Amino acid sequence: MFITDLLNEDGILLSASVANKEEAINMLISGPHRFGVLADAATCHADVLVRESQGTTALPGGIAIPHAKSRGVASLGVNVLTVPGGVDFGAADGSKSRLVFLLVGPEHDPSGYLEMLSSLLKLFTKNDQLVERLVAAKTSGEFLSILREAEGK
Repeated sequence: MFITDLLNEDGILLSASVANKEEAINMLISGPHRFGVLADAATCHADVLVRESQGTTALPGGIAIPHAKSRGVASLGVNVLTVPGGVDFGAADGSKSRLVFLLVGPEHDPSGYLEMLSSLLKLFTKNDQLVERLVAAKTSGEFLSILREAEGK
């Protein structure tokens, strides 16, 4: 499964300015480019924050992937925002996250959720320049193009 199978231009928020990880998560769930996959945004939001409180979802190199399985989710979904100034998600290397992917999946069907989480992790561990290229994207279309290329599509 490819990330770009789930992500579309409406789910990409470029050059966001957020003060903290809670604001970033809120923007991704409740903002103007809201998921079309949510059955209950409040439940999903709470579940993502609970998961985030259990341990960091930040990776070295400026990436965070807050995620959760939730009763508030009808189907698997991915949204993303770029934060050129970075936001602290508690990365082990101390880096601020400039690329924040939000992944949510239905509680009753974890298989696609786990597959997508694995795809995101693999994509960014094998491509050092990908974060820079995605954060520099000027349009959602350009962002998707770069991501498709990285996925080999």
